[in-house]
Amino acid sequence: MTSMDMTQTDQEKRRDRRVKQGLWLIVAICVLLCGWLFFKLDAIDQRLAATDGQSIVSLELAFWPTRAAAIIEGWRSLPADPADPASGRSLLDEARTSIHWDWLFILAYLSLMLAVNGLIRRSAQLPPDWAKDVKPWLSRLPWLIVLFDTIENLGIYYLLGGDSNGWLFALIAWPTSLLAATKFLLLFAFVVLVYRSKRVNLQVILLTRFSLLMLLIGVVCIFVPQWQEALRAVAENRDPTRHLAEWLGFATFIAAIATWYAARTMYMLEIPGRKELSDAATAPLMRCWLPRLLGTAVPIVTALGLFTSVGWNEYLFKPLLALIAALLLFLAFIRWRRLISIPGVRMVKTEDDLGRYRGYLKLPWITKIMLLTLGLLNLLAFVSMLYNPQLAQNVGSAAVVLGAVGLMVPVGTWLVYWGARSKLPLLLLLFAFAALLSLYNDNHWVRLNPGASSVDATQHPKTLPLFDGQLASLKRYAQTWAKAHADTEKSPQSIPLFVVSAEGGGIRAAYWTALVLASLQERDTRFASHLFAISGVSGGSLGGALFAAQMAHTAPLGNQPCLRRHTDAVLGEDFLAPTLATLLFPDLAQRFLPWPWFQDRAVTLEQSWEAAWSHFTHRDGSFKAPFEQLWPRRNRLHNDPWVPLLFLNSTLVKSGNRLIMHPLGFSEANEEEHFSDLFNDAIDGRAALGSGVPLSTAIHLSARFTYVSPAGTARNHALEPTLDAAWMRMVDGGYFENSGTVTAAEIITALERYRDQAEADSPLSRLRLFVIHISNEPVRAEPKRIIDQPTKQPALGEVLSPLFALLHARPARGFQAREALFTHISGSGSDNHAHFQLHDLGTRLPLGWVLSSAAREDMQRQLGFRLDRESQECSQSLHANDPAYQQVIDRNRALMSRVLGRLP
Repeated sequence: MTSMDMTQTDQEKRRDRRVKQGLWLIVAICVLLCGWLFFKLDAIDQRLAATDGQSIVSLELAFWPTRAAAIIEGWRSLPADPADPASGRSLLDEARTSIHWDWLFILAYLSLMLAVNGLIRRSAQLPPDWAKDVKPWLSRLPWLIVLFDTIENLGIYYLLGGDSNGWLFALIAWPTSLLAATKFLLLFAFVVLVYRSKRVNLQVILLTRFSLLMLLIGVVCIFVPQWQEALRAVAENRDPTRHLAEWLGFATFIAAIATWYAARTMYMLEIPGRKELSDAATAPLMRCWLPRLLGTAVPIVTALGLFTSVGWNEYLFKPLLALIAALLLFLAFIRWRRLISIPGVRMVKTEDDLGRYRGYLKLPWITKIMLLTLGLLNLLAFVSMLYNPQLAQNVGSAAVVLGAVGLMVPVGTWLVYWGARSKLPLLLLLFAFAALLSLYNDNHWVRLNPGASSVDATQHPKTLPLFDGQLASLKRYAQTWAKAHADTEKSPQSIPLFVVSAEGGGIRAAYWTALVLASLQERDTRFASHLFAISGVSGGSLGGALFAAQMAHTAPLGNQPCLRRHTDAVLGEDFLAPTLATLLFPDLAQRFLPWPWFQDRAVTLEQSWEAAWSHFTHRDGSFKAPFEQLWPRRNRLHNDPWVPLLFLNSTLVKSGNRLIMHPLGFSEANEEEHFSDLFNDAIDGRAALGSGVPLSTAIHLSARFTYVSPAGTARNHALEPTLDAAWMRMVDGGYFENSGTVTAAEIITALERYRDQAEADSPLSRLRLFVIHISNEPVRAEPKRIIDQPTKQPALGEVLSPLFALLHARPARGFQAREALFTHISGSGSDNHAHFQLHDLGTRLPLGWVLSSAAREDMQRQLGFRLDRESQECSQSLHANDPAYQQVIDRNRALMSRVLGRLP
């Protein structure tokens, strides 16, 4: 071959390479566009189905004209926004909007299919029968699919605007559904043909499946409210001591480098016995560019999540700048990394390294140094989070997750490589090994005293020392409480007594509960002295306990401008970051160790609450001290404040019963009143766990949120130690019921019995009971439960329906218990209850253990005030320009007036 021929061949190769690069770029853009449009269309579909039970797909596959007409008439009669029916926009308009967006979706997926077809045509390795059997269909199918989809859209558009009783409607409905079904079948056929043509290429892609899995999780997290809240907290951070945006950028850069280099290293290694996967000639362009695309996608996906959570406002600039810097640094590194000129260390081109090395020890020195650096970073993060997980608060939840996931990728890729090399499912075997070790390495022991740890089973002896209860039984306490108030009340007729039930819901529930109680206390300082008990679940327990601790320590709070500001300071901390740091580093490593060595994330979360209380109260105690110390023996003397009793509800895994932590001195020796006389089929938490349990642990027993906190293990010391039932595991109280009203109703019933059985001149006979319920699930309309839910047929309905029924029974049980309590307390015709609830006014209020400033300010505004970040003054009343806000404010003010109007 002459030099001219060689030059021409090189030019053709370069030209072909550039064309392939262009096609891959089109594929990437089209995938992102199709993904964005899919979620856009799915959001409209969900709005249609949530209100009427029928989605646009239901209309596409209706087939029968009568069914299509019924769907359309249903949309025509219902408003698009139930909260604003006067807008004049119906669900039919939403359906038309879906069709408009679908035209762009057609263009996007057509471009994607044509680009994929172009890449397949230019592939050097294809099955022998490809040109004869596959090539013609790969060229025709995209155009056939688009043709059918176009005609179907025109038909749907006519159905939405036509007369559902006319003959033309009936004539069009059937062919439109037939075209839709055919379109889906042809699309499936196209995917099968692509797989047949590029089966080996797909296997090459799956070598990087751990990187792909982490990236897929990142894409899904864009739409997870908790992730959005973590990113919003970064954007709104104004604490000069916490550089959350900088840490987010750094973690993103590390995750991008780790994702890219793990995939790149995988393609450098030879897999014995799998020549088609190791051959550099198999999909060389993909081997070169896929790792780079995976690394580049990390900051891009994070930025998309930031846009989704924050939107375009002044908070976006700093974290977005950090992510852009991370992206540019990553691109600069992979572009100019070969400029390193150290002999023996200089990086070579990716395409020159493909499939050359028979193991990790054979890799070049620079690769070993890179992998060792990532390993040392992993070790440094592990040690830091093991010994001081509270450092994560200065890093932020978002950076913790990105950094941890990024550092997991090289480890996961290493397992994938050895699995492919040994032809063993190593990841599956590793999970099986962890399941076996779980029989011996439980590190989730409940702390029975402030100095205990979660890995020390010796703190759970067969018997506990007896404690003299600082409080008497409920009846004796009620008698003492009523007598003390009778001596000081101005009104001789009645003594108002409040019982609060606080629903679960993570930090959202904690903040809303504490804020409502603090607002009531600041409007009338006599409120706390008449607040007898708080029954809490999950976050409601944390909010109620914070208010009780504030009432027990009013003196150290004297330097705080107001109670609401102190509440905002304590619960405004990021409790999620330390918890996730422990979960993703020590707790994850513990799953693969034979004995319990590392403290679990439950202790980390409890210590985060303790640290927040100590930091903003300027003293230790309360949250770190034993639960019962909130109620000292002499708190009735010298006008010491009355602290409401706490009843914190947990759930036992084995039986599903409640376990109630409380400070009362029930005992078998007390023949006057037993715990079981008051609380039906529940476990006495004080008898089971002793009286030395820290307040933070008692709260967490009620708030062991699904998977974020593990189930706690303990011995039930109320039973004989030889019984199997003596061992118990406890989870979030919301598994039993999430409202806290079952326990509150039992307290009310007992107090009514004491009042009815008391002598006429007894202070107990003057009790006037009032129930305050605090819920936190944002609602858009008045709290009226709809029994006839949408009847949309779900996917795998036969399999998933029992699971959905179990999940939905929990909130339904809470609703029923709440309404039953309201009916009971108002049986005499008087209005003796108040229900404080959150409203959906446009700001997302997610579950979890971190709240952004926007979420906290929204809850403040709903109560009619706003805490100024720049001022230390107590907040003033707020008048909202938005009518929706003002309506909620007026409602909550009226409820507060109703509650405080019961005070003498």
